[in-house]
Amino acid sequence: MTKNRNLKGYKREGKRFIPPMKQLEGLKVQNYVNDMLPELVWLGLIHDRKGYVFGRDVLDVVLKVVKDGESKASAQNVNFALQYAYGLLNQDEKDSIVCEWAKKSMLSDIQYALAPLTLLYDGFSMKFVGPPCTMVSESTLIRRMSECVANHIDKSGVPAVALHGSMMLARLLTGKMFFRRGMDLPDFNAAINAPNSDEGRRAAGFLRASALADMGSLEVSNAWAKEFWNRNAVLSPCAYPSFSEDSDE
Repeated sequence: MTKNRNLKGYKREGKRFIPPMKQLEGLKVQNYVNDMLPELVWLGLIHDRKGYVFGRDVLDVVLKVVKDGESKASAQNVNFALQYAYGLLNQDEKDSIVCEWAKKSMLSDIQYALAPLTLLYDGFSMKFVGPPCTMVSESTLIRRMSECVANHIDKSGVPAVALHGSMMLARLLTGKMFFRRGMDLPDFNAAINAPNSDEGRRAAGFLRASALADMGSLEVSNAWAKEFWNRNAVLSPCAYPSFSEDSDE
């Protein structure tokens, strides 16, 4: 029987075929919706409000502040596209990040974008950012959080691909990730600008694989992910249709 070339590199276990990425020793299998989205959703809120370039600039400020810091985060293998990393910062670093955002006139937009998380979720590690200057109703915060989750929940959609790309960007900006000279890299801009093209799909696949591998190599507690989804169930419970007792439907 001819072997299927599409399964090259896969390992068969019973009726299951394990892809090469999940065969790497010491790599934890991560689920995008359950595990990764809660860690990346803060950037999703920022992207929704100010766009992808602004999100890149937000990360750039953070990474410049912590580069020479003395916190646990500076010494460990962390990725600052993920919210858990900010819980490892010392108070001086947190204050410096907020100060630099303020100097660049970015702070008010960041505070407003992150308001659903800073005001409604106790375990969010970026509460040091502070609340927005203007009052926002709870119903508005819940609506914005629901819209953000809906916008980013499809891992193949452009908003989610941008979140995956932020993880790689954080590595590149800190000098912890390099590409070998001559490596056949896709045009990463195509993942955003031409997502339905062959090059766009190739770039998106590269970014997702890179992010999954990075997430799987990190020691990230799932406590925040559990709190995030449990809190969402309280704030925005599922609505079920109601039927009268004599309904034929």
